[in-house]
Amino acid sequence: MKINSKSSEETYEFGFALGQKLPPGSIVCIEGEMGAGKTALSQGIIRGLGVEDKYITSPTYTLVNEYHLDDCFVYHFDIYRVSDYDELSAMGFEEYIRDDSVIIIEWADIIAHELPQKKIWITLNKAEDFNKRSLLLKGLEYYDIHL
Repeated sequence: MKINSKSSEETYEFGFALGQKLPPGSIVCIEGEMGAGKTALSQGIIRGLGVEDKYITSPTYTLVNEYHLDDCFVYHFDIYRVSDYDELSAMGFEEYIRDDSVIIIEWADIIAHELPQKKIWITLNKAEDFNKRSLLLKGLEYYDIHL
């Protein structure tokens, strides 16, 4: 599935719509160059999941931000500064992947070969117009999501 976005607000809104449909146990992998909209998309997904009372930032330096909902945990990873999967594994990454959590991973392409097959993969690409993006989605069928 391909989505075109004309602004960071539209990217956020798409993320919000996706977040509203994600069941616990979901893994969302996001890739794209610097400035492609990964964080705007992640923020939308997290808000769509129901996180209301927190300021949502990208965990560039902390690696993961955690949000707790009544029936689900949300873990937002930014692994831009991770050199390989072994480094992420050493911090206990596998323990975050559970049936009662939603995992969102920015820069997922760094560890793509180590991730479970059942995941949503979103590739963001910048267009010539500075504000426009295209989002290519794969794996929605794993969670029976229809947008």
